[in-house]
This record gives sequence, structure tokens and C-alpha cells, in this order.
Amino acid sequence: MYISQFPFLRSLLKKRKNSGFITPYILGLGMIMSIIGSTMIMKAINQQKSTQIQQEIFQLRGISDAVFTRFKHFFLQHPSSYFLSFDLKKWTEHINDYEARLCRSNQEYNPIVQQILSFSKQEKVKIEDQKFFVSDFTHITENNALLTATIESANGATSNVQIDIFWEFVYINSDKKVPALWINKGDLSRTQFYGDVWFTNPDCDYILDNIMILNESLYQAKYVPYSFPNLLDINDVKDNLDSYNQVTLDNSFDETNITLPRQEEKSTRTEGIYQYYEYILSNVKSKSINIETRPNSIVILHIEGDVTETNITHTCGSSKKCPAQNLIILGHGNSEFCFVFDELNALIVAPNGQVGIKSKTPYQPATVTGSVWTKNLDTTGSCGNKKLHFVQSLTFQNMPRELQILLKYPKTYILFKSTAETVKSQDQQPLPPPDIIPPAPMIPISIEPSLKNFYK
Repeated sequence: MYISQFPFLRSLLKKRKNSGFITPYILGLGMIMSIIGSTMIMKAINQQKSTQIQQEIFQLRGISDAVFTRFKHFFLQHPSSYFLSFDLKKWTEHINDYEARLCRSNQEYNPIVQQILSFSKQEKVKIEDQKFFVSDFTHITENNALLTATIESANGATSNVQIDIFWEFVYINSDKKVPALWINKGDLSRTQFYGDVWFTNPDCDYILDNIMILNESLYQAKYVPYSFPNLLDINDVKDNLDSYNQVTLDNSFDETNITLPRQEEKSTRTEGIYQYYEYILSNVKSKSINIETRPNSIVILHIEGDVTETNITHTCGSSKKCPAQNLIILGHGNSEFCFVFDELNALIVAPNGQVGIKSKTPYQPATVTGSVWTKNLDTTGSCGNKKLHFVQSLTFQNMPRELQILLKYPKTYILFKSTAETVKSQDQQPLPPPDIIPPAPMIPISIEPSLKNFYK
């Protein structure tokens, strides 16, 4: 710094000869100006650094939105939704579970496996100039999990994004069609279907293309991740019904034919517009059962023990076509049924038993309009008949209470995401975000799942 640059100081030097006073004054002023200059330089550097941090944070928030969207779609699909119930470190253990694979071919399933393995091994996935990986996924409760994804920007800054995931199990209670047949096992080589066919079969015994679906544009055969409903214990059913509604139809029963409901009989319960008539039939042997239903009446037959070659009919006055939902036959325990009819409109459920159907008219196929759910469909044994027709007619919304509360599918909600970043520089030293950047809001999102993987 030169004195000649300051006219005022130069004039002082001319007027005063006391240099001892002027020298400290000049040095102090120079020091003050140096401090001011250094401060301005530091402020400029900090502003530049702050701007860089802001850019990194906004960049990371942008990529966090993309990560959030990717996981939203990932977990709303099957089989990805199956892995919501397991911690990240256990995903690889469950890749080949029946509920996840659903008997898919290697060609069809391998892309899904690769994606699950990529996330479970914490491999980095590239989105534009950034990368992310799943650093943690923790199953917290039966309907809640927390996912943490780590994002890396192009220059090495990192951010953790947490996605809090909730889901609930909603019962199928809608206008979706009940499958015409739902089984674990059974020879279907000559059986025809005017409806969907569901298989819960971990052995993957069926070649779906070989199932004779008569209208493939509307119906399909498929493996499903559902389990059969657990029916009430027969003793609990007995506790709710008086002895008048509990009938043993073995050889000691005098009548060959029985008609239900009986004349002047009162319903066992009422739900909305429907009158329910419930019965327990035990050890049914070579009888004829006629069920006569009215428009708003539903007859439920709880079967205890086996049914040996018994004729069964379902009539409803002058109407030729009785609604299938008006007759429900439930096989408790390991019941084995052998029903004889040409046509029956009903829902038959024997989750742990066997259902065999014989035609009343020789060499003619028997037709079930409604649905049959059973562990084993007997088409080859003493009560077997390969020539069967199944016609789909039921919807889940008109199923009785006992079955509505037992059949369910997962409905997933991603309720919110947290984008509160912990931004780190390349040397991994924490850099707090500037105060001028507002925190990201909690974004409520309700997502209805696509059922295209469950219903065609």
C-alpha cells in the first residue's frame, strides 16, 4: 500500500513533521482495510459454497422423487408385494416360495428375481446422473415396514430417503367373479370351464394352457397366492344351532328323501334382506336331498363326516334357474363328498376334503353352476367323472358373511415419504442445509392396487 495513493495522508506529511504520530495511524488503517477485504472474500466463498449445497440438496430431492415412484410401483405388483412381510436380509430366502413364484417359468420369473436380488444385495441403480441402493428394509409390524434408500449424486454427495409403507388386508367383497373351480389337486383332462380356474398347488402340477377354458377372452386358469378359508369348527357351529337343525342321515334315518327347509320352518338368522336356514348333516349315506329356496333365502348345509353317493337337487319354485348363492355346502374337517346330479346351482366348499361328482344320467356330463372349492376334485375314483362342466356365476359381494371375512387380498398404501436429507460432501463431512431451504412436506398418498395380476 503506497501513501501516494492517499492525497489526504500526503498533505498531512507536508504539514506535520512529527512522523511518529502518522506512522501508527497509517498502519492501523491499513490493517482495518485488510480485514474488511478478507471478510468480503470469505463471504463470497461461503455464498458460493452455500449455492453449491443448495444445488446438491435440490438435486437429491429430485432424484428422491424418482426413487419413491420406483418403489411405489415395485411394491404394488405381485410378487414384489409378497416381500413386504420380510426384512431385507431375508428376501433371498423367500424368492422361491410358492406365494412369490406362483409356478412361473424360469424365463418369466428370472427378471423378477434379478430385481429382488439387486435390491437385497444393495447394488447401486442408476437414475440419470445419480445412483441409489436399498440400504435397509425393516418389517416392523404385520402391516408396516420402513424402507431406507441411499442416494448418491454425480459429485459424490449422499442422501438417505425413508419411505414408510403401510398396508392392510381387505376382503374380496366386490363385483369380481368367484372362480368356477378352485382346487389343490384333481384330473381336469376332460373337464370344461365357462369361468376362471384357480390353483393353490405348490407342486405346480398343471399346465395352464391345457385347461379347457371355453371363452379365453373372458376367463383364465392361473395359480393364486391365496389359501382356502378356514371354516368354523363343527362344534362351534353346533353350539349356535338347536337340535332341530342337526340331522344324522345315516342308515338309521328312516326317510330316503329329505327336503329342506321344512314347511313352516323359521330361519336361523336374518342378515339384511336374506333369511338364512342352516343345518348340520352328519354321515349322509345314499339319500336324496332336495333344497327348495325362495328368492331371498339362503340354505347352508354344514357337512360332518362323509357323503356317500347322495342325490342332491336345488329347486326354487317355478324358476328354472336357481341362484347359486342360495345354496352353500360346507365340508368341515376331512369330509369326502360323492354327489349325484345332472345340474346343480350351488357353492361347494371343502378346503381339507374331497369332492366327487357323478352324473345322474349315464354318459352325460354333470354341470355345476356356481363354484367348487376343494383340496381334491375326484374325477377318477369310485365317484369320479371326468366329464364335468363348471359354469361361473357368483360374485364376491354376494358371498355370505362366513366366507367374506376369510378370503382376502393385500391392499397397499404408501402413506408418506420423508425427504429430510443428511447431505454429506465427498470427504463425508456433514454439511447442514441452509435455512432458506424449507423442509420437504409430508405427502399423503393413497394408492389403489392394480388387480390386473389377479383378475383378467
